[in-house]
Amino acid sequence: MADHRWRSRARALLTLSAVALVAALGWFFLGDPLGLPDDLLGVLDQRASVIGMVLGGISTLLAGIALRQQRRAPAPAPSADDGPARPVLPTSAVAALLAVAMAGLVTVAALAVFALWNGQAPQAGPAYKLGEPDFDGYCRAAGRGPVKFTAALDAYGFHCRAGSAGLDGHNVCAWTYRTQAVADRIGDFHDPGSWECWRAPRGRLGPLDFTRYCAARGATARLEGDDAYGWRCDGALVDSQAACAALYPGGAVSRFQNFNDPRSWECWG
Repeated sequence: MADHRWRSRARALLTLSAVALVAALGWFFLGDPLGLPDDLLGVLDQRASVIGMVLGGISTLLAGIALRQQRRAPAPAPSADDGPARPVLPTSAVAALLAVAMAGLVTVAALAVFALWNGQAPQAGPAYKLGEPDFDGYCRAAGRGPVKFTAALDAYGFHCRAGSAGLDGHNVCAWTYRTQAVADRIGDFHDPGSWECWRAPRGRLGPLDFTRYCAARGATARLEGDDAYGWRCDGALVDSQAACAALYPGGAVSRFQNFNDPRSWECWG
């Protein structure tokens, strides 16, 4: 009876381990909770595939050995209380399968540690351009596509067909490049095709302080307009990219949160 209880507990633990393994893998690779770059995710996918094939082969081998032992083992004599005898896996086979499941969980933990170690490395690196946001793909993936463009000939003209609200550039960039460590940027507000996505491992660094930037160059900052392009240094238009690079060394990208708010400029890195 004690052996039967041990087998039942082992089978339950084995089942729970398998479910946890599948859930952990799905959460890690599909949810991308760490916001890892595509190149690192590619490495993890390759390693997980190889490890998965190895563990699958071991599990298949152990299952075959267990089945063979089960067929060779003499059937226990049924008692009047227990009813008809049921075939069970040998204790050694149950333990081996449990070990394989635990090895899978250890593998997931090792991959997570590897990802954390390598995912933190780019934190000191500069921001760099990834490419353009995929507005149409984002709308279709959300079940609101395809994308449409309003009559306004500016960067805020993108909308999903099923909905009138404008699209959040950060969300579109994060979906396009599978990472939250991203900054959306409009190169020229009057050019709808100038949207850009930048990899920004350090996130938001702070506001773009035009007063401090101009003062460092012996000039005075003045706001001569009511939108994001209204800032001047002694009458000269300010290069926002150069300003962010000077204010936040280590590689930064400039962006405005709202074109109609000249004080919404930010620097990301």
